[in-house]
This record gives sequence, C-alpha cells and structure tokens, in this order.
Amino acid sequence: MEWMSMNRRNAGYAMRAGQAGAAAMEFALVFPLLLLLTYGVIVYSYIYVLQSSINYAAQEGARAAVGVDPTVADGTAQAGIAVTNALSWLPTSQKSLLTTTTAACTGTGGDALCPAGATGVVVRVTFGPISSLFPTISLGGLMGINAVPPLPAQLTAVAVVRT
Repeated sequence: MEWMSMNRRNAGYAMRAGQAGAAAMEFALVFPLLLLLTYGVIVYSYIYVLQSSINYAAQEGARAAVGVDPTVADGTAQAGIAVTNALSWLPTSQKSLLTTTTAACTGTGGDALCPAGATGVVVRVTFGPISSLFPTISLGGLMGINAVPPLPAQLTAVAVVRT
C-alpha cells in the first residue's frame, strides 16, 4: 500500500526549482515560427489555386476563340468572355488585377505572342501584382531573407491553339 502513495507523490506533478517559466519561454520561441509557417502555407495554397485557375481560364479563352468563324466575328471578344466566366469566382477587387491579351496568329507575325509562321490563337492571362493581395512580413535581411513569404511579382498563363 505504501508504494502506491509514493508513486502518486512522485508522478511528475511537482515543479522543480527554476523550471516554472520554461514552458512559457519555449512557447515564446516556437510560436512565431509556427505562425510564419502557417501563414506561408495559406498564402502559397491560394497562389497555387489562383495559378491553376488562370491556366484553366487561358485554355478556355483559347478554346472559345478558335470556335468562332473568322469570316463572321473576331474570336478575341469570345476569348475575353470565356476568361471572365472561368474566373467569375474571384472577388471584384481581384478581378481588376486581371489582364487578358488575345492574338490571332496568321503566320506572318513575329512578335511576342505570335511567333513567325504560327497560325492559330494565343491567349495570355496575367494576374498581378500579387503583393497587393497578401502583406509580407519583413525580417530585415535576417539570414538573407527580406520578406516572408517571398511572392512572385505576377502570375501569367499562356494558352496556344494551333490551327
């Protein structure tokens, strides 16, 4: 019977001298790192979803532009409508950050959107600046890191449909 009362007494519930604030200090050291990690996961998850969405929107825009008879109408308007519809889930404030550029390549081009000899439709969707979406936390160059999380300047997707 006596051994049971001794085990209860020494079960580790008593604080030893000098350890009263150890848990609070450990929490104070670990919490900022955990907060930065969680914030980075949330930010990069949203950027990943946004990049996938503008890739899909560019593909839909190119598909819509190719489906238009070039003798009747210009496909660039249809491409813009398809891009807008594909990204309709974005908040209004973020829709203003979108830029859609569509070019019908006739084979005589030679610019950035239509390489020489290419025929078809090129749709480029640009979203940015990304820095207006999420605030970054400045570390002042600590360990060579200036801002957390490091964000791209803008997101770009290009879809090409060759005819």
